[in-house]
Amino acid sequence: MTRVSLRLGRFALAAALVSLAACDSGGPTTGGEVDGAVTVDGRVTDDAAAARTTSAGPVDGATVVAAAVSASGQTRVLPGSATTSASGQFSLATDATADAVVVTARDGAFSSASLIEAGGFAAGTVRPAPMTTETAAEADVYIAARLRGSRARAADAVAFVTPTVAGEIAARRTTTAAVAAALEASV
Repeated sequence: MTRVSLRLGRFALAAALVSLAACDSGGPTTGGEVDGAVTVDGRVTDDAAAARTTSAGPVDGATVVAAAVSASGQTRVLPGSATTSASGQFSLATDATADAVVVTARDGAFSSASLIEAGGFAAGTVRPAPMTTETAAEADVYIAARLRGSRARAADAVAFVTPTVAGEIAARRTTTAAVAAALEASV
């Protein structure tokens, strides 16, 4: 089995699982404004530090913000910000939205992000995946795909961007745009 067909097989399986998990979510399924507030509780790690130490470490003092991503890939920063604790934890209070959302953490040269599917940011408390190189690549690829006019959903980008793909982007052996084009071709 070739590397491409193996990757596509994993993508198809992940997409099927995400589709099943999304059934009857009860939330909005189209982009736009939603009344209310959301609290994002999460963790920021520097997995690039694992190359220098034995494990990914928490990021202390990073500023965390959220931005809604429209169907056309345009971003709109949502109100509010938070700062990570010594353990990398944060709690961000912001506005609800039916659009996909990218939660971003920055501290000096460090930057990471996590992507939340459209409708998953409509109310209550949201707990995104801990921010890593992979989650940052997923967010970047999703935005690039949407800017290209792709129909890809956040879940498609999450399933498509594997740790290997994220590593290839981080090492500059491929580009976010190239991966976004491959994602677009797969949906």
